[in-house]
This record gives sequence, structure tokens and C-alpha cells, in this order.
Amino acid sequence: MNLLKSDFRKVAWNNADAQACVLAVKKEDNPQILYKYMFALWMVSYDAQIAPTLQERDVVPNIRGILATCRVEKVVRLGLVVIKNFLTVKATPENPKALTEDIVETATLDVLNQLEIEKWRDHDLYEEIREVSQAVGVQVSALSSFEKYEKEMASGSMSWGPLHSNKFWGENVSKFEQNQFGAVKKLCALLHEVDDNITRAVACHDIGEFAVLHPLGKKKIAEFDVKDSVMALMDSKDRDVRREALLCCQKIMLNKWQDVSQK
Repeated sequence: MNLLKSDFRKVAWNNADAQACVLAVKKEDNPQILYKYMFALWMVSYDAQIAPTLQERDVVPNIRGILATCRVEKVVRLGLVVIKNFLTVKATPENPKALTEDIVETATLDVLNQLEIEKWRDHDLYEEIREVSQAVGVQVSALSSFEKYEKEMASGSMSWGPLHSNKFWGENVSKFEQNQFGAVKKLCALLHEVDDNITRAVACHDIGEFAVLHPLGKKKIAEFDVKDSVMALMDSKDRDVRREALLCCQKIMLNKWQDVSQK
């Protein structure tokens, strides 16, 4: 922690043992260790070269876990500062997925909302929680917009993220009616237009979601004659593609998917 406060922060962080010392901390550790962990992350969050590399180290899920379980005010307060700083960290060519996306995908906003109804001795903490919650909420909306979904789909390369979450589909399923269900047609076309397993898996997932969530979902899917394409992917060598194709096929064919999935 002290080394990361110094001018040679980058040298300290690039030491493998120093990194391991910080990243080994888990939510079950004692509050003093958790505080030092948050402090170390706070320091590196200011470095434009170091901060983006945290995305691949599962730092955000760990912070979420700490905020969900720890009620020591100094740890929570510092955790809020770290989250706020992470929202400003830009993606890089080496780390194209920004920390903001991790914050959205791990449902950190749910934890922040829970913190707001806890009892805190320091009343200023409520305002800090609300401020960070609002900032994260803006990012949730921005990363879950239908316009962004259309851009991702048009690129021909799709990946798992907030655009394919239950929240997104709950808020945007009716928008798939636009342009005579143009987005659905494009999803169906992606199954055989691209040679990328992640894109195919995501497209199968989304086709299935549309089939069960939109009132005309199964009817439109039948019109676009996509079932054979989905069934063909059930023989894919890629495990995720096979799984999503199977689930998609089930959603298309079963009338009471909700009941089945709950059971």
C-alpha cells in the first residue's frame, strides 16, 4: 500500500509478488486487510496504463463481493471511491473491455442500492453511496441501449455482456419490432454469415430470448425459418455454441418455457 502511494508506483505494481499480494485478498479477509486492498486499488486506478489491466484480474467481482458482505464504514467508503474511479478508466487495444462493463455485468448497482438502505453511523456515507449509484446507473443505461445493440450486431461480432442480459431483454424486447423485425432477421442471418463461435452462441441465446419474451416471438421465428440453422449448430464442436443452440431450440419449440426453466 505504501509503495503504491509513491512515485515509483508502476515499478512496484510490475513486481509479480507485489501484484500477487494485492490480488490474493478475498472478501473473507479481515477488514484491515480489505481496507489496504481497496487502498492499493485506489492508487493504481489513477494510472492510465495499470488500471485497464485490472479488467482481466477479476477485480470488480471481488470488490462487489466485499461491498456485499463488509459493513466496516472505512472499507465501504474506499470501495465506493474505487468504483467511481473505475468508471473513468478507458479501454485500450490491449484491454478492449473497459472496467465499466465489468461493473455493469456483475450487477454492482444492486449491491450499491442495498448499501443505501443499511444503517450507517456516518450520515455523509449515504450521499456518497447515492452519488456512486447514480454514476453506475448512467453506465447501466448506456451499456444496455437498443441502439448500441444494433451497432454491435451490425459489426458482425457479438460478445457476452449487458446487451444480452435479462435486464436488457426486459426493457427492449418490444423494440425488436422496428423495421419489420429487422434486428431479428439480422440475428438469424448471423448464424451462417459469420465464422465466429462466440457470435453464434450469443445470436442463438438472443433468438431464444426473443422467441419466449415477445408475444409474436415464436411466430416470427417460424416465418424467418431459422430453426434448421439452430439445430445444425447443435452439432458444433464448440461447447458454448452447442449449449446455446440446444437452449434456443427448446425455447422455440416449447410452449411453456418459463414453467420448464423454473422447474
